[in-house]
Amino acid sequence: MPLVYPATAHLSSSCFISKQLFYFIARATVPTVRRTYETMPASPPAARRLSLTTVASSGETWFTAAWLTLPAEPRRPELQVLVHGAGYDHRYWDWPAQPERYSYVRWAASRGVATLNIDRVGSGSSSHPAGAANTITEQAGVLDQILGQVRQGLSGAGPFERVVLVGHSLGSVVAGVAAASHHSADAVVLTGYLPVDHGEAVEDQFLEEAFVPAVEALPHLRGLVDDDYLAARPATRQQHMFRLDAVDSDILAVDYDIRGATSRGELRGGWTAGTQVLRTGIPTLSLVGQYDVLVQDPATDKDSFESVERIRGACPPNFDFDVVPDTGHCLNLHRNAPATFERLDAWLERQAAESAAGS
Repeated sequence: MPLVYPATAHLSSSCFISKQLFYFIARATVPTVRRTYETMPASPPAARRLSLTTVASSGETWFTAAWLTLPAEPRRPELQVLVHGAGYDHRYWDWPAQPERYSYVRWAASRGVATLNIDRVGSGSSSHPAGAANTITEQAGVLDQILGQVRQGLSGAGPFERVVLVGHSLGSVVAGVAAASHHSADAVVLTGYLPVDHGEAVEDQFLEEAFVPAVEALPHLRGLVDDDYLAARPATRQQHMFRLDAVDSDILAVDYDIRGATSRGELRGGWTAGTQVLRTGIPTLSLVGQYDVLVQDPATDKDSFESVERIRGACPPNFDFDVVPDTGHCLNLHRNAPATFERLDAWLERQAAESAAGS
């Protein structure tokens, strides 16, 4: 799980429910009605798996697993580097269930857009360093090194003229900090995130209430991660990730099955990165769901439209904002995911055109 607004953060151990009960609640709560959306080609371009080598500030070598997908007919000379949030891996952007609707990688390829979909360090098939060392700052440095490799050309693909960071939630924090600190991207899209600070770093007490040790919740991680890796309690994850009446029960089930861990170091850094993210200095879009409780102030905001209006005036002119109706925090996993993809792409198309006109 990425960021949690303080007023919603006081959860007790009673929030924990069994997997069986979680499935029951999810299936009983979510309507089974499906909406019809435009479908993508049945056979999207195959992704090429890469292992990208980077060096942490300590001198330790970290490896990032990545999947490069090149469209058959590129629409613009751009590569989007996709950065997932906490508790997920690259599959957030290339969702394995009903990919014709929920996979952004497939959607982008069908429209001529290349993507590099990564497992952030500490997630999936990438390196799992000590949790305390796996911070936002370190991950931003890793991302900058990856963009440097992209600029020089990856295996199977020459250099790209334009490189865009596209993050979700805590991945948006990493992308925003990388853009502000290293200035190696041409544009950045922050989904599921608004650039505000939530006060001081989250205390250990809260982390213990909202999360459990990753090795307890996810036994397959034993021997791979240390005690500074955490997993969200099931009820916490469901409560904050989704607008339940706008998501299918089978998507909730897959989300539970493939949930992952997050490090204590990155959770702490995510709470206080807003001021730094505001210094990206490049075209930046913050794209959030209407019912994303993690970006709202429950004391003042009825929905994310009000959240955006509350912070817009304090943001520099390079920031744009958009709100996707009837959607929660994990925009890609709600039924109207294609609407999210369309808004993201339309904004990047405009930015690319403006950049070309100004060059």
